[in-house]
Amino acid sequence: MKDLKKSYLGLKLIATAPALLIKERLTFLCEHGPKDFEHLEKVHSARAIHLRLALLMMKPEHRNKITVVAIAPAAYITNDLCKKAYNYVSRKDFVHHLQHLCSPISTKDVNLIVLDAHPQASKVFDHAVLSPTFKIHIKNHIDRFIEE
Repeated sequence: MKDLKKSYLGLKLIATAPALLIKERLTFLCEHGPKDFEHLEKVHSARAIHLRLALLMMKPEHRNKITVVAIAPAAYITNDLCKKAYNYVSRKDFVHHLQHLCSPISTKDVNLIVLDAHPQASKVFDHAVLSPTFKIHIKNHIDRFIEE
């Protein structure tokens, strides 16, 4: 229940402990990394809520060093909050729709990639981060990030 409460507060743009910790970690990395520092942040489900809130609290020059891959996000990460955001959802998932019920943030500037569920994914609810629906996309982002 605590996680649901934190997620609800985060959707309402109320700072939560997870969001503050993420902000602190990412700010530290941006401030103490090399000048050309870039970071790939992968999040899943409710963690996307906390990351979005953390990004909102960060300096734009730090946010612009972060690329986000959000898997089955409970809140979309918009492109204006980071260098680039990729939001992957399965057609067999409803969690990402819940943000429209209580979040004041517009989702018009969202890079949303809607995927057909993998044949080996859950037949009813395809939300797991380890779902084969998302596996190749996660791998491709990591590989591309390393190559750049």
